[in-house]
Amino acid sequence: MRRIFVIGGLVLVLLGAVDFFVQRWDFTVDQPPVDFELNWVAANRLVHREPVYDRAASRADGFRLIGPDIIPDFSHDATYASFIGTPATALFYVPFTPFDHDTAAALYRWTQALLMVVAIAITGFAVPKRSRLPVWLAGLAAFFWFYPVQESLGLGQVDGFIMVSLAIAYWATVRDRWRVVGAALGVATLLKISPGLLVVYLVVRGRRKVVLPAVISAAVLLATAVAVGRPGDVVTWTTDVLPKLSRGGLLINNQSFPAWMARLWGHDLDWLDLNAGLGIWRPLAPIIAIGGIALLWWLRRGRPLDVLEPATLVFFALLAGPISWDHYPTWIILTLMLMADPDRWEGRRRAEVAVLGVVVAGSTVLMHKLTLYARPDVVASDWTRRVESGSKTVALGGYLLVALWLLWRPSVGSGAPDPARTLGADGGAEGLHTHG
Repeated sequence: MRRIFVIGGLVLVLLGAVDFFVQRWDFTVDQPPVDFELNWVAANRLVHREPVYDRAASRADGFRLIGPDIIPDFSHDATYASFIGTPATALFYVPFTPFDHDTAAALYRWTQALLMVVAIAITGFAVPKRSRLPVWLAGLAAFFWFYPVQESLGLGQVDGFIMVSLAIAYWATVRDRWRVVGAALGVATLLKISPGLLVVYLVVRGRRKVVLPAVISAAVLLATAVAVGRPGDVVTWTTDVLPKLSRGGLLINNQSFPAWMARLWGHDLDWLDLNAGLGIWRPLAPIIAIGGIALLWWLRRGRPLDVLEPATLVFFALLAGPISWDHYPTWIILTLMLMADPDRWEGRRRAEVAVLGVVVAGSTVLMHKLTLYARPDVVASDWTRRVESGSKTVALGGYLLVALWLLWRPSVGSGAPDPARTLGADGGAEGLHTHG
């Protein structure tokens, strides 16, 4: 099985690299780095101790720092065309403020690409040594094939930082270093709220040591941002920005399940509206999040903690949303790496492997697709556009089903036990179990 995974991984990496550099390179580097610009302008205002959520002033700074080519809605009335991260998010862009716009954007994109590769490298050390090569190949293949990677790099998002945080958490999980796990997840949660679901799940699974380090790491980052900028920005984010984010967004880029349902069954066909919310579908978000935690706990109750459990919860977090932009699935590359451990597939029936393989392949095809932007009149005349608007939502669901199956029905032929994969119920390395 390992040889098959290595050969298949090499082929996919080579084909993916050709596809990326031939077909998708121009798309990645030529699109306007809109999110970088919003966050970079906020970082400039942060270091000058000016309000980062002042839209009118941010728009004026945008024209001054970027020029007249900024998007028309830059820091205007639309929620998602303004800076909406915490002040700590702006802090991560501060190192790029000494440079002019074009240089800063290019440096930031390369930094994010490097961080993603570093995250892939770290995650490989969360599996046994014999499994690392195929796991690394799986990560590189996804890096080249995934549209979310191209979208994240093109927009200038923070996904590289989040991936490194998650990778450290997975690496520390198999080593029973729960304070490191908590600290890493605290950073990821401060950048994007969704990773906080992993902290909740680990607490449910009895790993309460993660809580305090998560709070401390997030607090230290936030305090640093406050020290550099203004304390009032934290209040503004909490009282003004966060409530707007909780509404979710109908925008086509939102690949959460509630957003897809709103597009699939709703009457608002303007999926480019930056202010449209999810309406009656918003309650699905907490239902999916809580249900995901409950389902994973039920599947694994009484079994040792497998590192794939918190990694699988990332699927639930993205499906729940209520905001899961189409660059968020970069995070699941690390989960797919853990799923690609050949030991998890040893001893399975050929029919079982074939079915699971088809689901993974189909999901990857959907994850490779570009996000298509359709006008309301096109959507009204072609119902399939509603279905297509959730292509990555379906892909997340497909990957999730495979991950749940691997956790529910662990391989019976996985070879020698290895503590670098599962942990006992008390949080210690458990040598008597390979996959639970």
